[in-house]
Amino acid sequence: MSNAKERKFKKTNRALWEALDRLKKGQPISSELKERKKLKVNNYAVEIEAGLSIGVLKNHPDVKKAIKVYQDQLALTEHGLSDYEDVAQYKIKEIRERLKKETEQKKQYVTELDRVNISMKNELAAHHEIVVAMFNKVPLSERESLMRNVDNIVPLHKINGNPPS
Repeated sequence: MSNAKERKFKKTNRALWEALDRLKKGQPISSELKERKKLKVNNYAVEIEAGLSIGVLKNHPDVKKAIKVYQDQLALTEHGLSDYEDVAQYKIKEIRERLKKETEQKKQYVTELDRVNISMKNELAAHHEIVVAMFNKVPLSERESLMRNVDNIVPLHKINGNPPS
């Protein structure tokens, strides 16, 4: 790495570490983060607090790891857990609960979809019967001339791409 690049990298790294420390203390200087009711410590918040572009952490795995460790420690104390295995079990439990809720919701959506499909089929059948009845009221000799006068009717062969037989 050239000296300029190295200095820039170190400056960015220092800014990220300082931003992480401020967030841990709950004392952000970023106006965007000050406005938030609940301050979270995550990659995005650290990048914002440091005044850097989004995604800059991809080049600073040491800071990313420190953020993850802090989040895990916070989860331990927040949920009264004793170690990382407890955190993993807690996360697994949360994921299973969310999966259960989403499975229930999916069942409701499938039931609703079936109900709507049946209703649409019934409405389509009734609509078809009405159209056929109306069509049959028009004398055969007048049907073709009426169809020519309608602008929005397109012959099926133009839609399907097949010439009429």
